[in-house]
Amino acid sequence: MSALVKECTTYCQDEFLENLSSTREPVNIFLINGIRLHGIVGGYDQHTVLLESVSTQIVYKHAISTIMLAKGQP
Repeated sequence: MSALVKECTTYCQDEFLENLSSTREPVNIFLINGIRLHGIVGGYDQHTVLLESVSTQIVYKHAISTIMLAKGQP
């Protein structure tokens, strides 16, 4: 992977997660094993996403398949 592609990927990821964290909108996080997690992105770093719900969870980014807004879902 070229340095430019790696930089863009990290930047796009950070921008997306920063927006979710600052707006505190509910999200669904789908893991690569098919499990759906629901909550609010409380923070993130290079390797993890902090998901706040009934309890707080640390989710490793390598386990995440998809993150999407949870519009109208519990």
